[in-house]
Amino acid sequence: MNEVFDFNRFSKYYVSDLKSVFSKTWLTILLCGLAVPITYVFVGVLGKIFQGSWGSIDEPYRGVELMLLAMVILAAIPVKAYGMLTHKKNGSFFTLIPASTFEKTLSMLINLLIVAPLSFFVIFIGADALICLIDPKC
Repeated sequence: MNEVFDFNRFSKYYVSDLKSVFSKTWLTILLCGLAVPITYVFVGVLGKIFQGSWGSIDEPYRGVELMLLAMVILAAIPVKAYGMLTHKKNGSFFTLIPASTFEKTLSMLINLLIVAPLSFFVIFIGADALICLIDPKC
């Protein structure tokens, strides 16, 4: 038996780990992804109040917002998803899971470097595209 990597064992562990990461981080990813419409409505209402016309955010500001939120996602998601590993009680449970260290590490890397940022970018770009379809100033 291969002790380092078994595809069946890895696939079962990965699905379980993905569900756990999703349940812990979905709200953070969704709110960061929907920051464009939130900012758009905020700027629009402020423009309506102070200038009398609906305000809009330009492309460079949306790009800066994307980069700042991407840094927030890359910094916050690992802590929210795997911050319990150093906890005395919860961390010992993680070591008892029947998967190799390589499989656990690979699952973490896939979730944190591919799945979470990709889902954030899809939500962010989709929300930005919808706003640009609605607002001709975009």
